[in-house]
Amino acid sequence: MNSLCKTVLAHKARDEDVLEIDGITLNGMEKSVGSTLKSKAIHLAKTARAFSNLTGEAKNTVFLGLNSIVDLSNSYTGPDSQRSLFSESSWQQLKNLVYESRDMPPLPDDVTNELKDIEKIYAHDSFVEQKNSILQTDRGKKATEQDFVNEAWTPILATNSTMMNLP
Repeated sequence: MNSLCKTVLAHKARDEDVLEIDGITLNGMEKSVGSTLKSKAIHLAKTARAFSNLTGEAKNTVFLGLNSIVDLSNSYTGPDSQRSLFSESSWQQLKNLVYESRDMPPLPDDVTNELKDIEKIYAHDSFVEQKNSILQTDRGKKATEQDFVNEAWTPILATNSTMMNLP
């Protein structure tokens, strides 16, 4: 291959590569997660030339990647998926990073007491029985912010939707 071809190919590769400054570089990867996702999204979009020409999975990869979103719930490993961009260990590392980084520090006693009072008010809902409560059960795994939000709001919203005759 002559030097002109090498220069053209290198230039094309740089055109599709995006440098995101997200600070998340996984083991064994040269580019950050954001750079990897966005570069793949741009490559798929340019290759297809029209969004309608993309497969469903490729559309997800383009749409999510261009919006700097990684779908950790989609484990499809086909060639146009976000998941296919990562090794099994890198994917697990990313999931661990996202899910474990949301641990909440222990709640102050006054907040814990207020939440227990709220639980008592809505204790008729079997979802918030004291024996299953995050607030009253020692757990092997730390509760996440989402766990607290779900436990506090699910019975409240369920009660309100029942009172308003919503399905």
